[in-house]
Amino acid sequence: IKENENYILFRNFVIYKKKILGEGSFTKTLLGYDYEKEEDVAIKFSKLNYKISPLVVESSILQKLEKIKGFPKYKAMFKYNNLDFVIETLLGPDLKKIFDFYKQPFDISSICQIGIKVLIKLEALHKINILHNDLKLSNLAWGTINNGKIENKRDIFLLDFGLASTYNYINDDNCCKKKNSYYKKFYNNVEANNNIKGNLKFMSKQVLLGKNPNPQTELESFIYLIIYLLKNTLPWAGIKGKNYEDKKMKIIHCHQKIKNEILCKGLPYQIIFIYNDIIGLKKKEKPKYKYYQKILEDLIYLTEFKT
Repeated sequence: IKENENYILFRNFVIYKKKILGEGSFTKTLLGYDYEKEEDVAIKFSKLNYKISPLVVESSILQKLEKIKGFPKYKAMFKYNNLDFVIETLLGPDLKKIFDFYKQPFDISSICQIGIKVLIKLEALHKINILHNDLKLSNLAWGTINNGKIENKRDIFLLDFGLASTYNYINDDNCCKKKNSYYKKFYNNVEANNNIKGNLKFMSKQVLLGKNPNPQTELESFIYLIIYLLKNTLPWAGIKGKNYEDKKMKIIHCHQKIKNEILCKGLPYQIIFIYNDIIGLKKKEKPKYKYYQKILEDLIYLTEFKT
């Protein structure tokens, strides 16, 4: 590894230290370039010196997802100055940036297409017993970027697996104990473990109440995200608190107070049907991913037929 004030050289990768692409709770992302494949890459590095960083969790999961479309591809991992670095696919703009740029809701057809792509990703994850646990607009990216151009424009990529966990349908009461050694070490060693939390806006009611996450709670986050895209808000979206826990308690209270009719008011009946079906899933019942996709496809057809 070689370094100067502008870049770091690792194998066939150059990492531009001053070209920051984004920053999360645990990581920062820099622009890089792979001279061997002649393509842009993203380099994530941990902001703190964890014994086992969230990037260890992420790299482990991305390698399992290597042959599945719609996820960033793992390229390499190394440690430098006691920090973990992971080299991945450079993705396009996230949906939050796009949503904020247009300052108005997406059209129904676009939202349904996003929903179908996300359902495909969630089904692929859940098939290998992995939960993302942090579904939100900023963790969904449109296409990939190479040489300044957006490629794979027809796909939505699911990213950021720092809060992911494993899940076991057979014994979901102990699902949090079923993490592999990487997960165990990370969650046991990160200082102030209570600070590891997902996005409150799209978090399911059960997870807000302290229940273990499962595919059903992740699908509940999914439908909240779709409702948010359609209505440009959720009843609890603007709630603020003195701190994270205070805000969480206020959101829980809002969940308990808001009736389904209010939450779903003005939505297409197909979205209301998906919402009711997801909320009504019984414990250990697998979500109907492909059925929901078919409903969204039908809604796209009906929307385009009307126009």
